[in-house]
Amino acid sequence: MKLTDVKARNQGWFSRENMRIFGDVRYWLYHGQDGRHYLVRLTKAWSDMFSGVPKYSFRINPIGDNGQIEDLIPVEFATLEEAKKYIVQGGEV
Repeated sequence: MKLTDVKARNQGWFSRENMRIFGDVRYWLYHGQDGRHYLVRLTKAWSDMFSGVPKYSFRINPIGDNGQIEDLIPVEFATLEEAKKYIVQGGEV
């Protein structure tokens, strides 16, 4: 499975409007040692409403066998390397 396959099966997820709502900046698809696929998202959030300084983090969603994006894993990562390590280690922080 490739990122283009995931995008084709979840078109609304990758719309400009959805990206703006969730603060998504960029996407990667990785294959875990458990045989599953994972969507890694670089997201932008605001640290507070007064400073206007964005806070970037990496978030992970598993991908089902049918190519559907599953529920968000409730862990934020500061770097792409940390997110990849999480996937390789089978979900251990």
